[in-house]
Amino acid sequence: QVCGYATTTDVGGVLKVYFPFSPVPGDYQVLDTDYENYACVWSCVSDLVGLFHTEIGYILTREQEYNPEYVSNIIVRF
Repeated sequence: QVCGYATTTDVGGVLKVYFPFSPVPGDYQVLDTDYENYACVWSCVSDLVGLFHTEIGYILTREQEYNPEYVSNIIVRF
């Protein structure tokens, strides 16, 4: 379980997400969602001095047991 909160930005689908273990918010972009079952989210993080860069994709579902059909469709599209 991860607890945090998100705030919207001036750009649709782009959120600032705050976690208690991080001093700065993360940038998250919602790439796709059906608003009821899943959301496909992208995150990109770089350190302040340019030593590392990480890109992470997430498939978030409302149910603990995800529907494999949703995941397969998302992976094919992205």
